[in-house]
Amino acid sequence: REDAMTPGGRGIGAKRKRQDGDVLSIQIESQDVRSGVAKEFKEAHPYRHCVLKDVCDEKLLRSVRKEIITNLKATFKETDIYKVLQTGDLANLDGLDKDSLGQLPQLKRLRDVLYSKEFRGFVESVTGCGELIDKTDCSCNIYPQGGHLLCHDDVIGTRKVSYILYLTDPEREWESEDGGALALYDCIGHPNDEKKKLPLPDFHPVKRILPTWNTMAMFAVLPGKSFHDIEEVVVSDKPRLSISGWWHGEKPPEGSEKATLNQILAKKDVDEESAVAKLDRVDPFVKFPSAVHAEGWLSADDISHLARFINPEYLVRGSVERIAEKFVDESHIQLYKFLNDDLVGHISRYIKERDQAEGMFKSEIPKYTSGIGDSWTMRGPTHKQRFLESAGDGENNVLVKLKTDCFGSLAFQKLVSCMTKVALNSGRASVRRFRPGLDYTLAHSGVETAGYQLDATLCMVEDSEQWGLGEVGGYDCYMVNDTEAKGPNNASAEVYSEAAEDDDETVTLPATRNCLNLVLCNEGVMRFTKYISATAPGSRWDIMNEYEITPDDDEEDGDNKD
Repeated sequence: REDAMTPGGRGIGAKRKRQDGDVLSIQIESQDVRSGVAKEFKEAHPYRHCVLKDVCDEKLLRSVRKEIITNLKATFKETDIYKVLQTGDLANLDGLDKDSLGQLPQLKRLRDVLYSKEFRGFVESVTGCGELIDKTDCSCNIYPQGGHLLCHDDVIGTRKVSYILYLTDPEREWESEDGGALALYDCIGHPNDEKKKLPLPDFHPVKRILPTWNTMAMFAVLPGKSFHDIEEVVVSDKPRLSISGWWHGEKPPEGSEKATLNQILAKKDVDEESAVAKLDRVDPFVKFPSAVHAEGWLSADDISHLARFINPEYLVRGSVERIAEKFVDESHIQLYKFLNDDLVGHISRYIKERDQAEGMFKSEIPKYTSGIGDSWTMRGPTHKQRFLESAGDGENNVLVKLKTDCFGSLAFQKLVSCMTKVALNSGRASVRRFRPGLDYTLAHSGVETAGYQLDATLCMVEDSEQWGLGEVGGYDCYMVNDTEAKGPNNASAEVYSEAAEDDDETVTLPATRNCLNLVLCNEGVMRFTKYISATAPGSRWDIMNEYEITPDDDEEDGDNKD
């Protein structure tokens, strides 16, 4: 018979080809397919990437999706950079017992095909990335409403090519307004970086790739170039499910010192010659004519000046002494209802009018340019922070006027010294706005305190329980940078979250309306402001005052943990 005489379907490798054919819909051996994908990949902007459509057999992928939802356990993870549900590494499927593995047969088949020699050969061919090694590195990720992953370049260890295979609901098309897009960033220079040694991501992405069912986004891992994020999922009933991972080479990619992870963890800036490395600082500290150390109490003129702005309860000596006692013991405190009612009403009208005019109450990701203008400018770099800062003269900005007239006064500095029992040597201040669906700061070496420092941050948000619960972000977090002890390296993605998850010295302060946060920081403390969810009830506005201080003798002995 003909089928018994012809070699088709028989011989070495035939079983593998049949298995691949059962799993894949895309013809990875087709030269036309390879040429088309390679062309798309090479010519793509802002860096090499492509999107493969109809990657897998439809029936099989539906089975994989069902197995993941029914039989895999995902762990909720949240740090400064992400909020996601994630399974363990699918490389560990090989270690499961027979019964457990029997619940995930199609998932294992798919994983084996994606990391097979044949599929790696396809990836090598279309990306031109060089030889890929036999290493499995992938997991299932679920981004529910509020889930996100902020800007980074994916460079860790020997990663060469990143991919995301989308398993979103096949019965419901993913829409642009649902969020959850893979957003790609172009690199920009900075006028102070004449040598162009340290590339930076732009403030906003130049391309968005929707998580469409049975498509695969694939891009080259390029140090300091392959910047991307995953937009927040804003829809409530369409989780963004995917299998994502990496194909690895033998060695780390050239230029790994420019990787965002190394920039975040390094004790020293990667490019110390570049002024760009200092962009995460607001302004240099301004030294006071003499150290501000309020011995005794405020003068009548001091109280008269501060009474124009501050709740009178905080201008009573007994109240301030009780605050100081608690602060000395705990090194941080939140002072609620700090400003007087008249001033709070004025500020509230100012911020509400702007949030309403710019559509900040719609529970959707706003335009990246929202709020820019009228003295408000964007601050970056995006792989470390994004927010608006006002550098105006205060004529049309009540917050800038408050920064100058109240927080910039000697009377306020004396009050802070009374509340904290420390001497203030120098200071700086900034007025910031964190827009929902857009803004954040990350913990990194650039915000690490070089010596003893006191933060006095006035926070203004719309009065809502959502802020206090932390579900919409906006909280300030302080933690010790212990990467020197652990060794700053790029061997594991978990380095991003070690400090936040493992450190028992972490202090978290929720965004609270009309609240002054006082925090005393030892050398080596980092801070971040958590990404503001698109579902937040408006922007977070603040006036951040930072002071270099002279610690008391007890603090120099190391008793202060914060």
